[in-house]
Amino acid sequence: MEAPLEPITPQEFQDKLREGVNDLSKTAKEKNIKLPDKFFFGFDEYQSQLPSPEAAPALNRDFRVLQKLLQNLVSLPVESINILEREAVAEAAPTPTPTPQPTAKKTAAAPLPSAPPILSTRFKLSFTAPQEKMRAAINLIPKSEAFLIIRSLAMENTKPAAPSKKDAIPPTGGNKKSANLQVLLGNESVKTDLSLEILDFPNPEPEPPKKQ
Repeated sequence: MEAPLEPITPQEFQDKLREGVNDLSKTAKEKNIKLPDKFFFGFDEYQSQLPSPEAAPALNRDFRVLQKLLQNLVSLPVESINILEREAVAEAAPTPTPTPQPTAKKTAAAPLPSAPPILSTRFKLSFTAPQEKMRAAINLIPKSEAFLIIRSLAMENTKPAAPSKKDAIPPTGGNKKSANLQVLLGNESVKTDLSLEILDFPNPEPEPPKKQ
């Protein structure tokens, strides 16, 4: 399911964006979660300028999707949000004007209207979390209210070096039952890098009424 578009002015979008940044920053600080420097949900260009009235509703929808996702990550909690970047959106190429054809003796069937293009926005998200929190974070993505797709995923252990043989030797002592065994594997954190894509399926234009 797609997240619905809501009418919104450029100024309202910027105000909601700033409010969302302040709220998430406050929660992250309370939970001791590190956010990227100059964090602005990947909409950095709109800190000082307003979007066009036509673009504001779609931008606001993307912001709502990301805001909900990051609120959930902070609530888990993860250890840090390392990166959240919005990839540049390529402008659609203008549709070429068809060349008029000479009138044929027989009336040809009118061509079917072309389907509107599927629009997409991509984001780069990187976070660090313990293994169990990482799995929970990945499971949050399919539950998003938007058509949100994972295009790429990479994981890196925060402790890539294997434990030494010295660390694997159990402690010695008279009372072996009371000896505290050190956990060597399974308590590492994982850095997860994602490329996320929000798809937008525009409604097809209604067919023109048939001539009688």
